[in-house]
Amino acid sequence: MNIFGKSPRFRLCLASQLGSFQYVELSLPNGEIIDTLDLSMGDTFQLYESISSKEVLAEVLNTGIDIRIKGEGGPASFFIADKDIPDSFCPHLLIPGTLSSKEEFYNRFSSRAAYATFGWQGGCVLDGLKSFTSMSEYRTIYF
Repeated sequence: MNIFGKSPRFRLCLASQLGSFQYVELSLPNGEIIDTLDLSMGDTFQLYESISSKEVLAEVLNTGIDIRIKGEGGPASFFIADKDIPDSFCPHLLIPGTLSSKEEFYNRFSSRAAYATFGWQGGCVLDGLKSFTSMSEYRTIYF
């Protein structure tokens, strides 16, 4: 069962903790709004994604995408392309491939794409992911 479907996704990753209530508006250069992502109280390395149709994807590939931060509070920071930043943290389009969602999860989880902050929140997330992977019939990832 593929719980994520076959829709393309546009992804952004926060580069710093956001202690305010804000959102990102994604639109085409002509002003047509594609989606709105709620960033409220986001944490470093938190990934946000917008699921889009193939028609919208074609338009984004032709014209680009505008990103605007809305709401109260300070500025939001996102990772951008750099030699020291994993590609999965940079703004990108995730287009479904030939691997299953589970295989893609394991590939990403076994790479630098699984970086997380160290602290009580990060520990809870990693404990949950370890429990999930330990229940898998494919393989277990040890920390």
